[in-house]
Amino acid sequence: FDTGERFEGGITISPGLEKLPVFARDGALVPMMPALPHAPRAGEAVPLEVRHYGTAPGVFMLRVHALR
Repeated sequence: FDTGERFEGGITISPGLEKLPVFARDGALVPMMPALPHAPRAGEAVPLEVRHYGTAPGVFMLRVHALR
């Protein structure tokens, strides 16, 4: 879904109902996981992909919490 199109701030866009725009700040890191038919169960391993957008550096900290 990354078109590579860049926008400056302070603009107005009018997409149709068939497309939902998603904007990411330069250097944004967006964690993604595959679509699932249900929420992951406690302890269930799920693949995680971290996407970086733009050219600015980004920082990402992944914390894994153990459920008791």
